[in-house]
Amino acid sequence: MIASLSGRLIAKSADRAIVDVNGIGFLVLVSKTTAGQLPKLDDEIRFYAIPHLTRDSIEIYGFLDAKERDVFQALTSVNGVGPKAAIKILGGATVAELEMGIRSGRSDMLTKISGVGGKKAERIVLELRDLWKKEEAKEATLALEYHDELHGILRKLGYKDQDIRGALRALPREAAKLEDQLKAALKTLSNQ
Repeated sequence: MIASLSGRLIAKSADRAIVDVNGIGFLVLVSKTTAGQLPKLDDEIRFYAIPHLTRDSIEIYGFLDAKERDVFQALTSVNGVGPKAAIKILGGATVAELEMGIRSGRSDMLTKISGVGGKKAERIVLELRDLWKKEEAKEATLALEYHDELHGILRKLGYKDQDIRGALRALPREAAKLEDQLKAALKTLSNQ
């Protein structure tokens, strides 16, 4: 299975790119958003890739960041949404707009994108809203476990409970791993 593709960008257009990987040119289908972020020709590029087997060929869908790839996979998990529709949806709105719209139940945002009808938009919102809520619950549970462990570590290092709680509230969202949270908390505590 292909998970990523790295090479030299040799051609690009509004919905595709060709990447030379050791003399072999791979056609990579991209969203309009991704196409607008492609580097200039002959620059090195790395795509997160998702292959899709059709009757006649293998299509490769490419993404510059893992978040866009994850949203693509979520969209294609919805019954009736294939990879071509998912890539078109990603080209019609940013990942953040899609997530916010779906989580808030705004199917009307999706119907503004060409090729997405009302029923399909409602199905996407219904299925992904529940899926993302479950993921958020898992992340929140993991974050609480990390906070408890982190609190214990910081207490052993001699910090006061009040200072620790302040440092935990100031943790950046992107600090997902315990090590990253510990570094961020220590940095906050050392600035107090």
